[in-house]
Amino acid sequence: MSHGGALAVQKLNSATTLIQRDNQGDSPLQSMYYIGLDVHKKTLQRDSQLAERVQRLMTIPAVGPITALTWVLEVGDVKRFSSIEKAISYCGLCGAEKSSAETIKRTPLSKERNKHLQSVLVEAAKMAPRLSPELALIYDRETASASVRDGRRA
Repeated sequence: MSHGGALAVQKLNSATTLIQRDNQGDSPLQSMYYIGLDVHKKTLQRDSQLAERVQRLMTIPAVGPITALTWVLEVGDVKRFSSIEKAISYCGLCGAEKSSAETIKRTPLSKERNKHLQSVLVEAAKMAPRLSPELALIYDRETASASVRDGRRA
């Protein structure tokens, strides 16, 4: 196994240990979750290309082993999307945008979105400002500009 793959497995092991430490007296659902993590660790150990992709994703601030592994397993080959808009729609992060003259309307999220991937990415986005000072600055700047744009005071 490559160095990146070994590092991905090591980080997944660390995440598993933290989860287990916080959840003494596991429920059957939590036990199934740990079994799933073990299966994923074995998959990463066997598939160095998959492990490398997980490792590369974990270089993004606030993306940990669970988020990276979920992305890799749920999305597969990103080349299957013909455009960035289709990839965003698949992830359930934004509806389509229809505009004319000065009016911009967003359509509802696609029913064909991947709800599991959407949940993981939304939770990662919520955690990002807490885990990365750079992302916290971006978050603060964006929420301040949204408040001004919407006529609210920050």
